[in-house]
Amino acid sequence: MDSDKFGEREPKSCFKSMKAKSSQKKLVSKVANDLERFRPSFHFIGPSGWMNDPCAPGYDPNAGLHHLFYQWNPSTPEWTNDISWGHATSSDGVRWTHDKIPALQPSAEYDALGIFTGCFVPSGEKGEKDEISVVYTAVSHMPLHWSLPYHPGTEKIAIATSKDQGKTWVRSSSNPIRTGPPPGTDITGWRDPVISNWPAIDKILNVKPGEEQYYALVAGGIRDVTPAAFLYSVDPADLSQWKYIGSLISKEFSTTPLGGESKWVGHRGKNWECAGFFSLPTSDPKRDEHEFVIFGTEGGLRDQAGPKGTPQRTPRWPIWLGGGFELENGEGSSPTFVPRQEGILDWGCWYAAQSVLDPVSKTRVLWGWITEEDLPSTRVFQQTWSGMLSLPRELFVQTTSHVVGTLATPLDRLPSFKVTSAPSGNSTVETLGVRPLAGLKSLRKEKNKIEMSLIKVSGAEEAASVARDVGLSWEFMTNIDFDEQVEEVGIIIQHAEDISEHTRLVFKPNEETLILDRSHSTLSRDINTSSEVAPHTLLTTQPASTEAPTREPLALQIFFDNSVLEVFANERTVISSRVYPENEEGWVGISVFVGGSGMAKFKDLRVWTMEGGVNGVKSMAGI
Repeated sequence: MDSDKFGEREPKSCFKSMKAKSSQKKLVSKVANDLERFRPSFHFIGPSGWMNDPCAPGYDPNAGLHHLFYQWNPSTPEWTNDISWGHATSSDGVRWTHDKIPALQPSAEYDALGIFTGCFVPSGEKGEKDEISVVYTAVSHMPLHWSLPYHPGTEKIAIATSKDQGKTWVRSSSNPIRTGPPPGTDITGWRDPVISNWPAIDKILNVKPGEEQYYALVAGGIRDVTPAAFLYSVDPADLSQWKYIGSLISKEFSTTPLGGESKWVGHRGKNWECAGFFSLPTSDPKRDEHEFVIFGTEGGLRDQAGPKGTPQRTPRWPIWLGGGFELENGEGSSPTFVPRQEGILDWGCWYAAQSVLDPVSKTRVLWGWITEEDLPSTRVFQQTWSGMLSLPRELFVQTTSHVVGTLATPLDRLPSFKVTSAPSGNSTVETLGVRPLAGLKSLRKEKNKIEMSLIKVSGAEEAASVARDVGLSWEFMTNIDFDEQVEEVGIIIQHAEDISEHTRLVFKPNEETLILDRSHSTLSRDINTSSEVAPHTLLTTQPASTEAPTREPLALQIFFDNSVLEVFANERTVISSRVYPENEEGWVGISVFVGGSGMAKFKDLRVWTMEGGVNGVKSMAGI
């Protein structure tokens, strides 16, 4: 749960004051009447109102259904002190049917002020195979913020179970199953439980076969000491039985990025949220799996400042760590996670990561919240909704062999890379890969496909148009090779035929930087149009000394959905963002360009328009 949304603010009274000011109600008519077009058509989004964190993604094998919950306020496009859980189901993980009303909403004393983020367990509380459960953060005190003194009992852990495949949910008589953090700990937060098996911990603790445990993380922080992820063991036969193990990551690694501060890493912050963990197989089945931890940081530093007088984003980072386990003080002591890699899950307006292993496709699926923070509150209330989830993404271990270099930064200075040197002098590089879920291909309208095998553009030429009037929902792909003389290369998304409104995706190879330039994305002066900036390099490989070195192309995959942009670069760098052009006609064109004196080749360029309507709604009784 993003606690910066529920600090000492008074959203309801702000709403009343805004409604009372007639000047704020009189927006420019063409913008006010057209804001609904900013609502995405093929992204996961609630039926109405405010939504933020994805919660409890999971799969029910008995029903053959994917489940996905989300923090929801159906009645207003703002966060309030009675946040509930929306709920949707899907047979394919792409097209969803939403419950019309919340599946879980505040009603018990222990969750009277909010149902915050939690997780899915594919069994009942006592391990029943014909039931499913969710474990969530139950909130009973406000205000709640990492910078404020923590009120004991503010956040608790609770369970709800369904015996009818998610149609209705019943709270456990054992609730709350955990009443707070470890005793004697002055914390900044304690929330967002996630529960799963974790064979790597079983292995280091020498757990016998048949006695494996579930493990749980609860995110938070220890005041004036370190942000933290609290590690517990959980009995799979009784989800109410938890045992505290210790802090997952030592202070040495929880406060300082690997290799120190640099453009390649995020800020650790003061408090963590939405912690998670998972294992991923390697390309070599004889090797152990890679272990990963993810979390969101709040209270840190991040420069996303927009033009003066526009809304400013909450500084936060979605971080991933790769590493392994050690026994902190030898045999019999608690295991700690030792990071050896570090990266950012998304460099844009994306937060609150949740992942799940899909037992059908055997893939690790990642969800995140895309915010509405760049719009002023008057516009948000005018459109009556706020926020959506990103497209589902697959996480995997990306392995590149025979690597001899990058564009500039030495391999050993890149914290997201695990580098294994070979006697031949080249290296194998492994990192956390991220790509759009394969099932999204089913949304492509193949009959409208634009395809070009090769486009050559030089720095002396104007941008080359590749698609005109392509609409507001599309996917774009290309692989770009370029000369050393190229200073920048990228694409231009035209939001108006006269290019008065446009967004540029720019890669600067000499700076190893990918920039989503939104400075001209709208003529409106009250919208945050700060650039999204991500470090990104390209790898050079040389399989044999007799072969010439080859640099990988800049591989781009871009999704545009009315106001949402998701950019994937080489399946390891992602930027999510929002654009809000004033142009009402929905005209969008795509061009490619080069800066400098060199030449770029845009290969295998493809554009698809995308099918919308992925969010259906049904009626269901909640609790």
